[in-house]
Amino acid sequence: MKKLIKNSIFLMGLSAIGFFAYKFSIRLKEVKEKFDNCISFTSKELKFDGEEFDGNSYAVMFSGLEMDFTGAVLINDATLDIYGEFCGISIKVPEDWQVVEEGESYRSGVSSKVDTYEIDEAKPILYINYNIRYSGLEIKH
Repeated sequence: MKKLIKNSIFLMGLSAIGFFAYKFSIRLKEVKEKFDNCISFTSKELKFDGEEFDGNSYAVMFSGLEMDFTGAVLINDATLDIYGEFCGISIKVPEDWQVVEEGESYRSGVSSKVDTYEIDEAKPILYINYNIRYSGLEIKH
């Protein structure tokens, strides 16, 4: 009888893992269709040195993403779309960039150390649109 119970518990656990893997693969497919870059189960560090940034979109799931724009050039207004689930995202921008961030967070933390009170419309602006769940987002100089 004990062996039957142990085997039943083992099969239930195996079924739960299979169900999670199936749901995650469906979610990952949906996210890949909406976002240009998708990062999952790994950490990534992106450094934009001497590049002109004109916008992009990133989805991060069960991972970490560190973006460093301190060497990038912002000529025109650009939009950075961020989606995150169970992850940590850090965005570092130069001191002279103007940043406007807005979005939704569910059971997540957003820390912005960038001053957004005085926006000069004549200068280019980086718009950060985020949708994060169970994650952390940090925006800093």
